[in-house]
Amino acid sequence: MHRFLILIFAIAFFSSCNDNEELFEMTYETDVAFSAGISQFEIHFQDMFGIETMSESLLAANNITREEISSIVAKEAQLINIQSNVSLDFIQEISIRTFEGSPFTPDDISNITEVFFRENVPQDQRTFINLLPALPDVKDNLFEEEFNLGVRTQLRVPPPSTVEAKLRVTFQVQR
Repeated sequence: MHRFLILIFAIAFFSSCNDNEELFEMTYETDVAFSAGISQFEIHFQDMFGIETMSESLLAANNITREEISSIVAKEAQLINIQSNVSLDFIQEISIRTFEGSPFTPDDISNITEVFFRENVPQDQRTFINLLPALPDVKDNLFEEEFNLGVRTQLRVPPPSTVEAKLRVTFQVQR
């Protein structure tokens, strides 16, 4: 009976393994600000347009062609507080999304894809918040010259003062 359980566990473990090989990472950083006094009763959106992907130079540097890539998925992300006098514990939930759109028509956003998220952020998050990767493939977005990122936040309480932070996201390019 014991061997049977080990066999079942081994089959389940090895069948769930991902056979996609990581070729390289694509990391991007952008600024995010939370204004003093914004309401905790609303969901807040901050959209960053035109982030350069540098996909062609990354492909060339890694000696890889587009045809060799099967997917680009979220790997890791952090919201990093760059001020020492205010903590990030006012954030209840945060979601990072890619989307298609233009800063000239900000109400016309399409193809919204959540790539990172964190629900019920612990209240002791002073300097950074680690975000969890979502599963969607964003190869089409990151093979363009530029892409857009959106930050969606639900606050626990209003921030006591304007808080400046860095958002660092890393995507994994897979064969």
